[in-house]
Amino acid sequence: MTTLGYLLLCCWTSLTTNSSIDPIKGPTAETLIRFVDTIVNHIKARHKDKPAPQAKTVKGGIQSLVSACIWKFPEFKLSAHELTRIDTVIDTVIDTLSKEGKLLRGTWRKREWVGIALVEKLTRAFLQAAIDRGCLSWDVILCKVLSIVLMSALACRSGDIALTQGYTNEYLRWEDVQLKLGKGGDTIDDLEADVTLRSEKGKK
Repeated sequence: MTTLGYLLLCCWTSLTTNSSIDPIKGPTAETLIRFVDTIVNHIKARHKDKPAPQAKTVKGGIQSLVSACIWKFPEFKLSAHELTRIDTVIDTVIDTLSKEGKLLRGTWRKREWVGIALVEKLTRAFLQAAIDRGCLSWDVILCKVLSIVLMSALACRSGDIALTQGYTNEYLRWEDVQLKLGKGGDTIDDLEADVTLRSEKGKK
């Protein structure tokens, strides 16, 4: 971000002021403030599935650019007042863009389907914990395991199959699950299930 930010600063200065950055003194505080106010509106996320870049990444990149100017230009100096102004502009612009959804706060991770390896790890953890520590009822443990397997198999939320607070009849019922033997099957391994979800998100 530091190298890219510096190149963008040079291009932006050339286009907006028809001049180049002083190789000794570097950019002025006013130039940096105007650059920050402009550039943050045009930064895009690098990941194609990411809706917007991270606010902390943008802020850190701009702060790194200011630090790089101190190293690159021998006489580059900013007063305490100018540094405060720059920080204020950064915080104000980032806060505004975050509220508009153009920047993301917190942590973002790419959504991925729950794979069989993770499901196996979760179910084994439930069962092993019950074996090691004991349990009042295996029914509870098996229900928890079943809920995890169902959610991953149906790609649904917990509220799509279980009764959640604020609802009365929106849950997966026994009548919504039909078990049958696959064609030519005669063992439990050949069982298939047809599951009907009646209370998906947005339909409750």
